[in-house]
This record gives sequence, C-alpha cells and structure tokens, in this order.
Amino acid sequence: MKEKLVEELDTKEKLQNLYESVHSVSTQDALSWFHSDIVASQNKEEFGSSNPSENTPYEISTSSLLGRYIEEFESLKLGCSD
Repeated sequence: MKEKLVEELDTKEKLQNLYESVHSVSTQDALSWFHSDIVASQNKEEFGSSNPSENTPYEISTSSLLGRYIEEFESLKLGCSD
C-alpha cells in the first residue's frame, strides 16, 4: 500500500509539473505549434503517401513540443489506470 501511495504521489507531481508547463504556454504559441504540426503532417502525406488524396487524420509529431506534451500526458494517464 505504501508503494502504491508513493507511486500516486509521484504521478501527481508529474501531472502537476506537466500542467504548469502547458499552462505557461501562450495561446498564440500553442496555435503556432499546432499549425506547424498540421503543415508538417500534410507535407509528410504529400511526399510519403502512395495515395495523398486519402482522408487520413494528421499526426502530431512526438518530436514537437506539443507532441511531447501529449506523449507525456498519455504515459501518465496509462500509469494512473493501474
């Protein structure tokens, strides 16, 4: 039980740090990152897809800051579901 509590506190701290990082981003910066990811995804589809006319959702790159925030949240979310 003590181990579970320590894990929960660690996860809570990580979620709080992620929240503070995301909360400190301006709306303009977030929109700019999102736009850059969409453009990069469209360029990737145009040059890498055998059928670029397919209606596939764009992918947010995990190499972008926005993608890393999403990846970190997903990993923390999975850790909370135990």
